[in-house]
Amino acid sequence: MSLGSLMELLGKMGRWPLLTRHNKPSDVDLILEAPKPTGSFSLLWQHLVVERKRTYVTWWVAGYLVASIAIRLSVAFVGLAFNLNEIPGSKYPAAVTNWAAEDRGIRVPVGYQDGLEWEEVAENIAIVSNWAATGLLMIPTPLQGAEVNLTGVGVPKGLSRNVLGTAVEYVYEPREYRGNEAVIGKDGKLQSLGVCTGKAIVNNTVYSEGVKNGTFTEDYKDLYKIVESYGPNIKEDTILWTTLTDGTNFLKPSLCLTTHILSVGHVNKTDGTIDRCKTCLNGFIYECNTCITGLGVDSEIGAKSLPRDYLPYLANALLMLGSYTSNRPTTGFTSERHIAGLQSVFSIDMPNLFFSCNSNQATNVPPEAELQASQFVARVPALALAGAELRLAKEPKNPNEGIEEYVENKLDVQWTRAISISGVMLVTQLIAILFTMWMCKETLLRDHQGVLSMARLMKTMTERLGGRSVAWSEELAKVWETKMVIYGTRKVADAPGDVYEVDLWDDVVAKFPEGDYR
Repeated sequence: MSLGSLMELLGKMGRWPLLTRHNKPSDVDLILEAPKPTGSFSLLWQHLVVERKRTYVTWWVAGYLVASIAIRLSVAFVGLAFNLNEIPGSKYPAAVTNWAAEDRGIRVPVGYQDGLEWEEVAENIAIVSNWAATGLLMIPTPLQGAEVNLTGVGVPKGLSRNVLGTAVEYVYEPREYRGNEAVIGKDGKLQSLGVCTGKAIVNNTVYSEGVKNGTFTEDYKDLYKIVESYGPNIKEDTILWTTLTDGTNFLKPSLCLTTHILSVGHVNKTDGTIDRCKTCLNGFIYECNTCITGLGVDSEIGAKSLPRDYLPYLANALLMLGSYTSNRPTTGFTSERHIAGLQSVFSIDMPNLFFSCNSNQATNVPPEAELQASQFVARVPALALAGAELRLAKEPKNPNEGIEEYVENKLDVQWTRAISISGVMLVTQLIAILFTMWMCKETLLRDHQGVLSMARLMKTMTERLGGRSVAWSEELAKVWETKMVIYGTRKVADAPGDVYEVDLWDDVVAKFPEGDYR
């Protein structure tokens, strides 16, 4: 549009030098309309076809019409700066994790509704232990800074942590897969909430908030029995995570579980063990409650590959996971007195975490230590699911969906061409402007738009040549056919000094001298 407006403006300027030549009134009418492409075409038709004549005006209007059309169409050359590339692609159907994958997935035993056997429970716990180890290694969730919320951890960012007072909640949103792309799915989320309360052990005496709460060997016999069963393996900075139960709840579905963490701070024996000194133990006891939401019988997580009523069994296996490090945790079952259920024991130095007892044998458990313990138990189920999605095979979410082939059209800009084309267009416009200015340099340019100004200019011609007031242009052209007029100036005879007036008639001169005009 801007190029069209520019050419029309230059055409309106260029018509005045054309009118300084002798023209018939019919040609004057055509010249005044020439700035429009239709007006130029009408003039050329009249000259070349009807009258079969060729004048300076004919060639000028022909050149203007060609230039006007070319410059208007030059915008199309901008298209040469783009390449339209057709990029084939494939839209893959949504896939989800196959939680029952043959090599690393959950096993669903026949008749599980009547309860599981211990071997079946142990098998599933070993499977989810591998999941958890992968999640811990691949997704950073350090215990330091446990009081800080986390949002959008992992790829895609489906893991988050919320600190709720002394409780910690982990939320994991399972993924959907389309080809090699993973996105957050729409089939619900798993929430794992853990809260721990701590007690201190100082030389076998147990303190709760600084108040004596019995002795470890007598009042916490269940825990001590488990510690005693490991004998020399319990040393300083040993961590033991266990469940006190008669074992029956392991064989049933559950969404909550109470576990205990015992951390040995230091042992007052030269050999560093407690098997010969029951009163030398120092450390912390944490009683932790962990609950899972999102794996009930109405859950969408895992429902594609596992029976819905088996999902709580999976939740139970996740809750029973022991602590894990870069080494695979050891699991076992102790039936002595039906006290110790699942045990997970490993020895590792973690002096900067909540497990270490203060050297001054403090009788209060710091709140930050309880918060770290809460995170320790809450993150396990969430990280296990995250690790499973990294390890397990995928299956179509909707078996009826197939791979959809498509072609994407993409415009590729060729900047060298674009700059070159823009430069040529700019130079062409400048040349057209300069040429028109040069052509009009000695001509008085009138109002380009006003009808009143044009009527005043034609006053003499219309009054002297006559014609009907309702006559069309063609009729007036026939009446005025023999008259030749010119656009120019005449000197006003009765005016003092050099006073001129502009007119369109046969007694004017095609010159526009300096002076006053009326």
